[in-house]
Amino acid sequence: MTRNDMAPMPTESIRVTYNRLSLFWSMLFLVNLAAMPLKAYISETFPWNVPPTSPDFSFTAFDETTVVMLQSLASVHSPFARDAVAYSLQYTLELPNDGVIDHDECIGHMLAFPGAALFGPGIRQFACAYLAHNASIRAALVTSSQVQATDTSPLAVTDSTATFRCQVGLMLGVPTMKLCLWLVPTNSSTNATSQYVVGFGGTTYEPPALAYLKLTCRVCLCGFILYLVRAAYYIHFATLDANLKASRGRLLGDVGDATVYALLDIHVGDPTYLVLSHPYVTVCFVFEMLMDATYHGLSSLRCTQVLDLWQFALGSFYGSRSVWFGYWTIRYATILVKRFHAEGSFATVDPGLLALATLLYAGPLFYVICNLKPIVKLLHWLFSTNPNDTAIEVFPVWVSLLLTLGGVPLLYSMGVKSISRRHRVTGIATTFQTPSNRSTILVAPTAYDSGRYSHNSFNDFKMHVIQRIFERPSIIPTPPTQKNTFEGGSLYRLYDQHPGYQKLPLISHRSADCFVDCYLPHHVFVKKLRLSLLHCLDSQTNDPKWTLPLCDTCGPRGTAPSGPVCTISSTTHIDTKNRMVLSNAKIHMGANGCCWVL
Repeated sequence: MTRNDMAPMPTESIRVTYNRLSLFWSMLFLVNLAAMPLKAYISETFPWNVPPTSPDFSFTAFDETTVVMLQSLASVHSPFARDAVAYSLQYTLELPNDGVIDHDECIGHMLAFPGAALFGPGIRQFACAYLAHNASIRAALVTSSQVQATDTSPLAVTDSTATFRCQVGLMLGVPTMKLCLWLVPTNSSTNATSQYVVGFGGTTYEPPALAYLKLTCRVCLCGFILYLVRAAYYIHFATLDANLKASRGRLLGDVGDATVYALLDIHVGDPTYLVLSHPYVTVCFVFEMLMDATYHGLSSLRCTQVLDLWQFALGSFYGSRSVWFGYWTIRYATILVKRFHAEGSFATVDPGLLALATLLYAGPLFYVICNLKPIVKLLHWLFSTNPNDTAIEVFPVWVSLLLTLGGVPLLYSMGVKSISRRHRVTGIATTFQTPSNRSTILVAPTAYDSGRYSHNSFNDFKMHVIQRIFERPSIIPTPPTQKNTFEGGSLYRLYDQHPGYQKLPLISHRSADCFVDCYLPHHVFVKKLRLSLLHCLDSQTNDPKWTLPLCDTCGPRGTAPSGPVCTISSTTHIDTKNRMVLSNAKIHMGANGCCWVL
């Protein structure tokens, strides 16, 4: 164990506490993160509810058994219905009595059918063939209950004589679902139109062994997320707590004056950044979504209708899991951004805001995708990549969604950076053009610019809203007249001077910062410290021009005492009041290996 290398301090008593409200929100965020893999079961069937009998996944266009099963799900109370292995959506539509010959007119009528965006070539041909008949011929067609198939009497129906058609959904050539369309005339008609019940449904069956394997992997992923958050985030609070208690009430920047604090109140942040920054977590979620192709049809069909808003909401929630496409993109696009030193061309993306935006636009986006004619035609083209007209290959559509939804945060990042460059306020931050001489750059100290980087309003959307609404006004000071009321945020000042100091330039880590409220006796508030994790900093060890070395005089083997937290300065560990020359800056480690940076 590393010894405590802080200098001896006076022995005044000091209390170090944790803000209860911040702990509540941090634990809530942790539970949300850990439960993320299991949220899929809001729509998916639990393994113990999966029947052992598999549906017919053969390439049979006229699968009466599946159609009868899907039709039996129909509910008089809601157009959408589902059970453990299947789902269906039925509309009552007005179709023209005269036959529809024109192909474009057929597509126009077909768009009103439930699940039209999921139609493969065979179902589209069947729908147009059915619409080409007039009302009297349609009424005389063979219904599903009249279709018989035996070994001695093969199925003797065609596109022009049947009232239903089925197709198999494939993922990389493996059958994963069976989808069917059926039309049933009603007794209601006029001179020009007749009413038809048009239904579309599919199966969500998975082999029980696969369902249990997915559940096991998801539980393991939950456990890994909990371990990761503890090892990469919460464990650092133990060191911070011990160092603050050992400081005996004297903190950085206060050496030389008589200020001795009686209470230090720690505000814990949101650990989401630590999970998203891990290279394997996002890969696991994207791979999981690849394995969940069976249920994408279910969520898509839920989002194609707005008659049942609860089902639309469930589809939107399941579809919002596509946010992991965005997280995966910004995590691995970082490799290219760092490789080509393009950090200055992108703004950081708030992961909480991205999740909220995805939750809000996932449902409406799927609704537009499945009802807008040009996009539906594109989907029909992608579904036609399989040569068998009784099957659709889902993988090209899955890749298209990955590229589309994954590209949204990148476009947002570049757009925000472009706008901020045009509207940059003179004097607040330098431009992102790399200076030719680092020795001429002066970086503001931690106690400077209290209205920006060190203030708790400089935060991600989620934490900013929570602090504004729920925290007591007495511990959120208004912008003060004295500089010292806010300290910290030194990493963000470095990012302004050289964007390459951002370890993950596409993901914002503001919400992971913690704050320490400093009080005198009798609960008199004095100032607030902002602390960021040193892991968020890229010290540019491979670039001598911009490298930030560790101070060799601090720590257990050094001659200078370490403070309770890390600092970045060009002189001594305790100098946070004066501007520093960036070329002389060093990282001064906190006592006991503390990774929190003021």
